[in-house]
Amino acid sequence: MAKKSQSKPVEQEAEEIVTPEESTDPAPWIMPRPKKGQVVTFYRRGSQGERNAEIGFVSRVGLQSIDVVSRIEGFPDCYHVDDPRLKTNPDLRIEINGTWHFSEDTTLLEQRILEIEHRLSELEG
Repeated sequence: MAKKSQSKPVEQEAEEIVTPEESTDPAPWIMPRPKKGQVVTFYRRGSQGERNAEIGFVSRVGLQSIDVVSRIEGFPDCYHVDDPRLKTNPDLRIEINGTWHFSEDTTLLEQRILEIEHRLSELEG
């Protein structure tokens, strides 16, 4: 009769589990969300500068880019000027249709609204 051999447990190294709170990766960049039809400052091919600035209208809002209509032309997949992909890959500016940011009027209006809301909360509090 053959003897039964007992198997020995295999020792495994414990894998370190990283929870989202412990992760050292930076938070993913989130594009500011304009509204469809909103006026933005648009730069063709990402050539930022006052001479290259145009007025554009948002025709579509995606997760990482928007479509802009400037004059009678449409420019799909335009990145926000603060998108980190433009900093890590400067050659990307050549490949894209353009970059955008909120117009000065929109920025001033938002600042004014925040100021009024702050003053209102002080009066109510």
